[in-house]
Amino acid sequence: MLRSVKIFWKAFFIAAAAFILFLLFCNWGVFGKMPSIEDIQNPSASLSSQVYAQDGTLMGKYY
Repeated sequence: MLRSVKIFWKAFFIAAAAFILFLLFCNWGVFGKMPSIEDIQNPSASLSSQVYAQDGTLMGKYY
């Protein structure tokens, strides 16, 4: 087999392993807490967005 083909497959499997490891780290909460399925299906929108003018006065609130 050509040397470039061996390098390609080695890089491919290393990248695949790194991707799987990344997904496992996300599942384990290494990068922060993941929301539960319940939180995603039923979001709470109790906060409002406030729009300010350039001079700092409140223009309005949107819920």
